[in-house]
Amino acid sequence: MTLVVSTLVSLDGVVESPWQWAMFDDAAREHSLDQLAAYDAFLLGRRTFDDLSRSWAPLSGDPYIDAINLMPKRIVTHHPEDLGWNSTALTGDPIEAIAALKEAGVRLIKYGVSDLDTDLIRGRLVDRYDFIYSPIAVGAGRRLFENVDTTGMRLLLTDSLNFPNGAVKLQYETTYTG
Repeated sequence: MTLVVSTLVSLDGVVESPWQWAMFDDAAREHSLDQLAAYDAFLLGRRTFDDLSRSWAPLSGDPYIDAINLMPKRIVTHHPEDLGWNSTALTGDPIEAIAALKEAGVRLIKYGVSDLDTDLIRGRLVDRYDFIYSPIAVGAGRRLFENVDTTGMRLLLTDSLNFPNGAVKLQYETTYTG
């Protein structure tokens, strides 16, 4: 497994702005920190990178945030200027750039499902999806896989984890058809 997409999801499928609604407590934070040790770098699209860097880069003193800030980031972008935050731009064809990282043995984690996932699925690059469902209905916002072409992708549930706050992590290995 060299590319895992991990995202927070509400029970009604919303993935947008999870910092406003996700039940990300100490148990989830500890689990996520433990998981980060399995990866070499974050993979982020430019919009997600901009959002997260504004929120997390100025923070320190929390082991989870510190690990995120220290981890190298690979950013898919057409505008590589002014990235900062321990990042390197991936320009050109994102499928080729990410495939090259995987072939080089770089273990990647991507937070959130975004438009970039269409390219990742088309390139058959995602090895696993980890969804952490919070027991809350948000009502409005971007939904899981909204505007993402999932043609040819199949998910097989391989693991689950229940958190004390009622959240559930579902782990799916991906396979591709066609």
